[in-house]
Amino acid sequence: MIIFSTVFKILNKLKGNLILYTVILLAITLFNTTSGNMNHYEATKPDILIVNKDQNNEITKGFVSYLKEQATLKDIDINDQEKVDDALFYRDISYVVYIPENFGDDLVNDKNPTIEYKSNGNENASFTQMLIEKYIKTVNLYKEHYQGKALNQKVKQVINQKTKVKLHTSLDSSKLNQVNVYFNFLNYALLARGSLLYDNDSCKFKSRGCT
Repeated sequence: MIIFSTVFKILNKLKGNLILYTVILLAITLFNTTSGNMNHYEATKPDILIVNKDQNNEITKGFVSYLKEQATLKDIDINDQEKVDDALFYRDISYVVYIPENFGDDLVNDKNPTIEYKSNGNENASFTQMLIEKYIKTVNLYKEHYQGKALNQKVKQVINQKTKVKLHTSLDSSKLNQVNVYFNFLNYALLARGSLLYDNDSCKFKSRGCT
């Protein structure tokens, strides 16, 4: 009983600070749980730069048009390599696409043209790489049956198809998110309360006689 009596004396002495920390915790938790749905997802377009050396080919034009629709094309002098490298370093752009000469013709003639690129390695760069691979694979799939503008139209039709996904579940993710936010802040309150009972200078609990 002596231990419990000492603990209650300490809590009573520090009740003002404990109440203050509790009120702050509840206020912050209430603000975060009512500030909106944190699980909301909104797609963003990567910032890219295109260096095109095959401007007069229909397939290449379709490819460039597709990239412009799926990404944000930045206005940077492509002839100044230092500016391009600086834009990558400072993350003004995520990806630089270098389209070689005769890219369109080589692609439809099974010559496997190589697209060179530079990236900063972030998630937007990976997404841009996926967009490029998707377009090239689609062209390879339909090039035996279509040519020129007809091939561009078919590829555009296929890659722009949207698929609706409906998730049927009884799990209320919004409530789980609120619980997660609450317990993320709870650990700070517990640490703060523990610091009130601990003297960092003597490294002993105040209940053991520290002043």
